[in-house]
Amino acid sequence: MPLPALINRTPRAKDAELAACQWPEDALHFIPDWVYTSNAVYDLELEKIFRGRTWNFVALEAEIPNTGDFKRSYVGPTPVVVARAEDGSVNVFENRCAHRGAEFCRHGQGNAKEFVCPYHQWSYDLKGNLQGVPFKRGVNRAGGMPKDFRNEDHGLVKLNVATRNGATWSRWTCT
Repeated sequence: MPLPALINRTPRAKDAELAACQWPEDALHFIPDWVYTSNAVYDLELEKIFRGRTWNFVALEAEIPNTGDFKRSYVGPTPVVVARAEDGSVNVFENRCAHRGAEFCRHGQGNAKEFVCPYHQWSYDLKGNLQGVPFKRGVNRAGGMPKDFRNEDHGLVKLNVATRNGATWSRWTCT
């Protein structure tokens, strides 16, 4: 039995507005292409799933068994690092330097004592806290960070973490 023609069942524009996206009455037979191509649908997925209350799988605990072990992963399109700290805790934080947004972790997985951004060498501990800034007070008292600069105010964006039966899950803080 041939599949029904999809002509006139989906909006002509591949990036359709949500109002133009109507789910077909015979929804059991096909999924309309706007589900995959509409930026409005994608934005809703980001908001409701990846930035919402949903827990997203990021790693297996077996992949990071030792202090300093880390693994790169993603929560939706956002690159994250999953790391085991000195106290045994599993931490997940964005793989974007708080200074200029560069990805600081380039290896898929490994072991490290700290993470150092290749752009300006800001360094972070295994929990995503800012440890050091080169030339924080400038050179010969010229330049540098403002006097009221506090490392604890400039850590990486941290996600909530839960481990269940060896699986590590993460999500942003939800209010």
